[in-house]
Amino acid sequence: MTAVYDAIVIGVGAMGSATCHELAKRGCKVLGLEQFGIPNENGSSGGEPRLIRLAYFEHPDYIPLLQKTYRLWDELSERTGEKQVTLTGGVYLGPEDGVLVSGVVKAAEKYQLGVERLDRAEVVQRCGPFVVPEDYTAVYEAEMGFIRPQEAIAAFAKLAVEHGAVLHTEETVTDWSADCSGVRVRTNRDEYTAAKLVFCAGAWTAPLLCDIGVRLEVTRQVMFWVSPKTNLETFRCPPFGCWAVEEDAPGREGVYYGFPMLSDHTGMKLGCHEPGSSTSPEALQRTVTDSDEHTVRATLERFLPGANGPLVSAKVCMYTLSPDEHFIVDKYPLHENVVIACGFSGHGFKFAPVVGEALADLALNGESKLPIGFLRLNRFR
Repeated sequence: MTAVYDAIVIGVGAMGSATCHELAKRGCKVLGLEQFGIPNENGSSGGEPRLIRLAYFEHPDYIPLLQKTYRLWDELSERTGEKQVTLTGGVYLGPEDGVLVSGVVKAAEKYQLGVERLDRAEVVQRCGPFVVPEDYTAVYEAEMGFIRPQEAIAAFAKLAVEHGAVLHTEETVTDWSADCSGVRVRTNRDEYTAAKLVFCAGAWTAPLLCDIGVRLEVTRQVMFWVSPKTNLETFRCPPFGCWAVEEDAPGREGVYYGFPMLSDHTGMKLGCHEPGSSTSPEALQRTVTDSDEHTVRATLERFLPGANGPLVSAKVCMYTLSPDEHFIVDKYPLHENVVIACGFSGHGFKFAPVVGEALADLALNGESKLPIGFLRLNRFR
């Protein structure tokens, strides 16, 4: 099999666009295949904006990757002349021994990150009109902020093309094969060959990689935008920042998050980080119901009642969950020339530039010096 491209990337969303950019920047002849537009809101990157935070409660091993990804977002800003990360600072609220606060504190202590404990008065003074239950703890992180995903994906794609990448939209992969001589990818339009293949297909990964030995669950997630019912200036950016709170009320348990109001037109975004109902991309129910809104409304009323105003809009996206809800970034078990990135489990977007570097390393060198060992497939064996 003669390689027409050095690498084919399937899926040009957050991870795929960053990977196309990184491979093309390194001199590779790259083909990116995207079944929708670039960018689009059909997968997991729709719904502006996305959180970025450093004191990572999910697992401290992400922090070296986060430290690198903050630098890479800054580099992307320098290349494009467009600010990619807006640091607002933000507060975490939760029980001292809960998953959120204990995870943030553990991560901060391990890597000597500058987080601060706040009492209730300091929370209101510095973070906004939050209601902090007596048995809750507040931790402030200056490095919390947001990224606009659609602009970021477009920037990666634009730079990839400038470096020579070819990006196809509205083209769906129907089949693929690989052997020691290369890879072949078939689509609804054509057939392509390359030396390497990188999968960044998000919620559409499982049907394409059904033999990796790991179950990927797609879940339905709802995001809301509300207009605060009290002084709008209180919730604008600045002075208001991002936030995350661990809800412990029966029936609403989980981590909820929110952003400042970026415009009167869009309102304030908020949502629940807990996995929603299982679905598939084809069966996804995109209509938002009163039941979807009720749980988030109740939590907002408890912790930030002044923001609990009229609904501006709501959208549905998808998580793709690995069994332990951590990423999978590795070589494909059956083919050395195939690399996979999936299972970003609702907290992956912020890592896009560093994941792009890791995937380029794996595709071109077979290994990466980045600390991605804890994201390998062998942890499930």
